Amino acid sequence: MKLLFAATAAVALMTAAPALAADDDGASFSAIVGADYSTGKYGTTEETEVFIAPVSLQAKFGQTRLTVTAPYLRIDGPANFVSGGDPGSVIIDPSGPTGRLVREGMGDVSLGVAYSLSNDLTGPYDIELAGRVKLPTADEDEGLGTGETDYTVSLDVARTVGAWTPFVTIGYRVMGDPAGLDLDNTLQTSIGTSLQLSERYVALFSYDYNQATTSQLDDGQEIFAALNGPLTDTVSWTVYGVAGLSDGSPDAEGGLALTVKFR
Repeated sequence: MKLLFAATAAVALMTAAPALAADDDGASFSAIVGADYSTGKYGTTEETEVFIAPVSLQAKFGQTRLTVTAPYLRIDGPANFVSGGDPGSVIIDPSGPTGRLVREGMGDVSLGVAYSLSNDLTGPYDIELAGRVKLPTADEDEGLGTGETDYTVSLDVARTVGAWTPFVTIGYRVMGDPAGLDLDNTLQTSIGTSLQLSERYVALFSYDYNQATTSQLDDGQEIFAALNGPLTDTVSWTVYGVAGLSDGSPDAEGGLALTVKFR
């Protein structure tokens, strides 16, 4: 599930919307609020429903982008279901409590930094290097997080051809070591394209693959689609949907994000 990433599409697509694009040589600041709902069985016999309301703050200085994200979570499902806070990081704790449980509260805070290489070096390709730290701020006793710090690095390569911008993203996540759980480090990949539908609207399509963090689950495979457009000169909206292709992904997921640009 995309728990901490309900606003990701808004961040990516905002830069493609001419009315909201930032000057690459200047500074820009934005805030993103969203709502995300997913449902799936994840290879078990019971449905798990997850609602997340993330708030993300972003500052862009030239080619560098800094992001902090804090989510509010509500999980309705098996009591041994644990949120890993990332795509592909759903965890079923075999030694966890039994029965069904509804729990809610603040999730794990995430800090990110990304750097876009100069096109003087990359030519027609847009290349971004990124790193992120997930801090253990969620209540691990409630299954809202693992109680450990995780680290992710990623590489994004894109090239615009007319109205299309195909891209490939490869990431690697180093998991923390919570007591009683044997978690694997994971590879995360995404292949897709954005499409400039008009001067105001952009669509995004991708196939996402995420290795499972535990042997109890299948690897995640999903189809993602999003649409972005301006609401005002400083506010854009993004709606998106996800269709799961494996037991390691939610059966269905959807959400809405609003991005407010301050400068």
